[in-house]
Amino acid sequence: MSVTDTARAADFTALDGQRFEELYDEHWPRVFAICRTRLDDQQEALDAAQEVFVRKWQARGRYDPGLSTFRTWVSRNAEHLCTDIFRRKAVRPTQEPLSETLPEAPAAGETDTGITRRLALNSALEALEPQPRQLVLMHEVHGYTWEEIAHTTGLTVAQARSAVAKALDRLRALLKHAGVELDA
Repeated sequence: MSVTDTARAADFTALDGQRFEELYDEHWPRVFAICRTRLDDQQEALDAAQEVFVRKWQARGRYDPGLSTFRTWVSRNAEHLCTDIFRRKAVRPTQEPLSETLPEAPAAGETDTGITRRLALNSALEALEPQPRQLVLMHEVHGYTWEEIAHTTGLTVAQARSAVAKALDRLRALLKHAGVELDA
């Protein structure tokens, strides 16, 4: 057995018990953040993140540190699990005309209290596909940097910027269609 093989064998056994717990403690926040961002539901994200570590515990004998870091191993599994969850829930709602899904703008002379704008924005966000909606929320609401978005989603910075820009353009169009004036 070569030195590399011996080191690799030691890494495999290092995932038993205490070492796995240490890695769990270290990587839990990242895995949960991935699940929370993808699923947009606190409880579902907790369940999914826990499922990732259950699967990794069961597969710990197959972990090969020569192929990827533990962080990559659990992060990719979190992303795949969230994709599977989306696919299972992929009952597509019937498309309603925009005029039925977005609230009407206040009549001329009425005071816009902001409620109409918030309702229109919520409806417009819901009209977006899940990934663009999540990217917009990550950047515009939660304040993620482009690098953080790229790191979390697996996109490049350029792809993240482009996807957010397209989603924001779509939001503007939906809001304009609903008669909501946007501030400059």
